[in-house]
Amino acid sequence: MKGFCRRHVHRLLILLLLTLTACPASTRLTGAWKDTDFHGRIHQVLVIGISGQETTRKMFENAFAEALATYGVRAVPGYKLIRGDEVEKEEEIMAKARGAGVDSVLITKVISIDREKEQVTDVDAYGPEYDRFYTYGRSYPYHYRPRYDSWYHDYYGSYTQVRTYTVEYKVASLETTLYDFPGGGAVWSALSRTVTMDTLSEEIDGIVKALVERLAADGLI
Repeated sequence: MKGFCRRHVHRLLILLLLTLTACPASTRLTGAWKDTDFHGRIHQVLVIGISGQETTRKMFENAFAEALATYGVRAVPGYKLIRGDEVEKEEEIMAKARGAGVDSVLITKVISIDREKEQVTDVDAYGPEYDRFYTYGRSYPYHYRPRYDSWYHDYYGSYTQVRTYTVEYKVASLETTLYDFPGGGAVWSALSRTVTMDTLSEEIDGIVKALVERLAADGLI
């Protein structure tokens, strides 16, 4: 056998590379805004994640607080001060922020989680090459079609298999807003899009990383 070539075209791999690993994780920012009149930086911030699952909320707030700490920001996870049934009440948030002595409040909420489908075509093609005519008695893979060039010279074979199936994944859209405190006005916001084949909680580190890097790029931390 002189050589063995295999061509494997896998659109699922392409899909995952483009949507799940185009950024450090599976998250990319789709837009961001900053108040041009605001020139301050975050020093002490109350971090709040609005989620229907309390465990996911705690994981998100802890991860965000830890990431901000690497920039010298003292971040307080919201769940330590605000109960789940209070997290969407503005007056409760402002009261807790005042008591915590923070200078800003950072809130992330899920706008939507959509299920999407992608039709995937998987193609395998094989082309083994043999040198001697006496090897023709070997067994061949499924759909193997040998072609003889001459009795004394090489002969070649080809094998192709095509499969089509559907892959389902989730696309989550989030909005993160930074509020100056005690003024309460929004000074920065970002929209992000996360693609995942699992649960959103599996992508927390990637979401936080993308947001913190943008906060740093915008001079807020």
